[in-house]
Parts: sequence; C-alpha cells; structure tokens
Amino acid sequence: MSNKKASALLLVFVLFSALVNAQSIYLEKGQGGYEAGVSSFLESGDFSFSTFAGYSLFSLADIEVALGGGFFNLEGDLLKKTVKYYRIAPGISFVLLRQNEKVPVNAEAGYVYHYTSYTSSEMEEAGIEIDEKGSSVQLYLSRKILMSENVTVLPELGFSYNFTASRIKDAEGDSGDENKSFPGFSANAAFMINNSDDMYLILKPGIGVKDEKFSAGIIFSALYGRKR
Repeated sequence: MSNKKASALLLVFVLFSALVNAQSIYLEKGQGGYEAGVSSFLESGDFSFSTFAGYSLFSLADIEVALGGGFFNLEGDLLKKTVKYYRIAPGISFVLLRQNEKVPVNAEAGYVYHYTSYTSSEMEEAGIEIDEKGSSVQLYLSRKILMSENVTVLPELGFSYNFTASRIKDAEGDSGDENKSFPGFSANAAFMINNSDDMYLILKPGIGVKDEKFSAGIIFSALYGRKR
C-alpha cells in the first residue's frame, strides 16, 4: 500500500472523539461523589458503546475514565466490511461557575485524552494496523431547573475543540499519518432523579456535531453523593 493510499484511508477513520461526563455539577457545593454509567451514540450511522466511572472531589473537580468501542461500515476499495474499534479515554474537569442567586448558569471546563485501535477481518488478513490518539478541550454551560421535589432537569450546551493523530501501517512496512483539528458542539438535557438522600439516577439524551458529522446518543448513570 502506498503512503498516498494510506493517507486517504486515514481521512475516513478520523471520526470519533470522547467527552467528559462531569458529575460535580449535579452535586451540592462541598459534596464528594462517585458515578458509574453507560453511554451509547450513533454518529452518521456508526455505533459506539462505553462504560465509565468517575469521582468528584468536593464537587469542584472530576476525574473519569471510559472504556468502550463500537463499529461502522466502511465502503471503499480497501475495506468493505465492518470495522470495529476499541477505546480508552481518561479525562478531568473543573467547575468554573456554580449556579446561585447571582449566577444564572453553571460552567465547567474539561480535558479528555483518548487512544483508539481499529480492526477488521480484512485488516487482519492484509496486515493493516490503524490506531488513533487524540484530545479534546471542552466547555459546558448548564442550568438546574427543579421540576418536582425529586426531579431536576439540566439543559446543557457544550463546545469543544478536538485534536486527532492517526497512524496506518501495512504488511509491507509502508505507513501514513493524518493529523486533524476541528470544533464541536453539543446540546443535552440531563434528567436527575433523587432516589434517596445520597443516590441520584441520571438520564442524559443529547445531540452533537463534530467534524461536520451529526451524532445522537444517551447516557445513563448512577451517582452517589456524600458530604465531606
């Protein structure tokens, strides 16, 4: 495979990016908490699924890691079958503003790094290796709206700038690289149910656009918050 063909193929593979699912904004000021959940997204016909876990430090900063994967169908001269991928994505976020009587919105900033490995039966037979490293800088604005004693809704707008570096190598030893950067936008609504004094269930559907590609998905998680 020539470097020209390898670079062309990489343009197709640079599709996916990670997100921060910060839990601090759901908690009251001064609370710590643990969150675990699952997420699923469709992006231009491509499917992804992941599990994640995170920890909130005094509802000021969050540390999170996500493990997941997915698949998509690639139509082209080189690969015509389903391509699978696997990903690990650690992230960190900070609360910049917290909604109160004088501040109308919450604001969070986050950073996510991800490593992704792609595979398919055709790739294995041809000796093709493809992987991707990337990062994302993110800003989220949200507002808590109390719907009832136990239900709160948080509409949220997200903005991101994303960087990816992909590498392809074939059995002949030829390789190609592709670096990209692109903005992203998302709109979500988190429905938070206070199941008990310290347990919350969160359902978060949303849509987004990144690199001119539309995505839609849903996140479900359980959050345990406690006073520190």
